[in-house]
Amino acid sequence: MSIDDQLKEAELEKIRAEATKFQAEARDISTKRKTVIWADNLKIIGAVVLAVGGIVAAVTQYHLAELKVEQAEYELEITNKTLTVKKDELDKLTAKLDSVNEEIVEKEKYVAQLKEGLANLAVEASEAQPELTKRRLVYVQFRGSLTRASINEYREQLTKSGFQSPGAERLSGEYSSSVRYFDEGDYDEAVRLAEATEDYFREKGCALTLEPIFLDTSQLTHPPLEVWIDYSCST
Repeated sequence: MSIDDQLKEAELEKIRAEATKFQAEARDISTKRKTVIWADNLKIIGAVVLAVGGIVAAVTQYHLAELKVEQAEYELEITNKTLTVKKDELDKLTAKLDSVNEEIVEKEKYVAQLKEGLANLAVEASEAQPELTKRRLVYVQFRGSLTRASINEYREQLTKSGFQSPGAERLSGEYSSSVRYFDEGDYDEAVRLAEATEDYFREKGCALTLEPIFLDTSQLTHPPLEVWIDYSCST
């Protein structure tokens, strides 16, 4: 092979080497380009996924909020129904209480009328047969832990002391122990009644004090005396 041929062959080898290099570089560029494209695509896909996730989360939160609103509305409806029922019950109780109060007022009026009628009968009997009505009429009202038996025994003691007590009434309310009289001329009788009452309870081991109180409220000619006992004692 001549020198020219050798030079030509060397030049061809060089060209082939350059071509191989260019092909390798081309393949490397193509690979890198694909990698970049995939990376960009992955970024886009990631962004889309995040966006979709955000939308799903937002929709979920919306539905949860709707459920909470529905639950609150349901609870409010139940509460309103309960309040309506309770209001109806309260109205019924109020009406019943009003009815009871009216009955109490009527009974108090009835008792007052009975007392007045009994006092008038006592006056008439006294005028007709004075010897049968020497005992002074006394009404007894009491409250506290005193038993009916002890009050009845007390009334018997009043009879022995010259008084007449046809009955006793357990009466609630605010009052203190006292003897009430409605004619200024009955002061001495009121004092005697207070002393007889204190003596009875003292013998039972109960220290009770009654103050005579004058009340100008009776229209009767000969009004009765009244004993008001606010006391708790085991007799």
